[in-house]
Amino acid sequence: MEEQIPPSPATPVRTAKQPTPTTQAVELKSEKGVDYLRLQDLLKMGEWKAADQETADQILKAMGKDSWWQIESKDLLNFPCADLKTLDQLWVKYSNGKWGFNVQKQIYVACGAKLDGKYPGNEIWREFCCRVGWRKGGSYLNYSDLTFNLKNSSAGECPTVCGVKGLLEGGLGRDGKGFLLFSRIQTCKL
Repeated sequence: MEEQIPPSPATPVRTAKQPTPTTQAVELKSEKGVDYLRLQDLLKMGEWKAADQETADQILKAMGKDSWWQIESKDLLNFPCADLKTLDQLWVKYSNGKWGFNVQKQIYVACGAKLDGKYPGNEIWREFCCRVGWRKGGSYLNYSDLTFNLKNSSAGECPTVCGVKGLLEGGLGRDGKGFLLFSRIQTCKL
């Protein structure tokens, strides 16, 4: 069993399987025909907020949905692995390993959550949100209050589709489904 060191809110989680940025090109694979080129371009340019919004749009496309309100738990538990891998690799590469779904998953587990598809409870979810910078001073942040600043943000702040953006704009966080994507990361072996 790998040792995990709980981070402070601004310290990245370090484990034996820490995602590391790559200098190799990310293969933009999609099981659903989603084109990730625009997302890649936004990430290359450091347009983090626009890339976050593009990620949310591409996730909807990969699930064949027009609205976040249409998403059910089964959609997340069956999210296309190739698409999830592409999204994660893009974020990890262009953020130098600071952001991405796998980074978030590791922080989530370090907070005491299990990757069993069950809600971890409010205490663990709040701790996770504090560590990734979505909650400060006992309150959840508004989407407009996030830094989208690679240098000054918390590890795991982006993409926000599982949390802040979801809570405010009808995404995965609106009814406690965001954590399901972390279980899918485990299933897809990312």
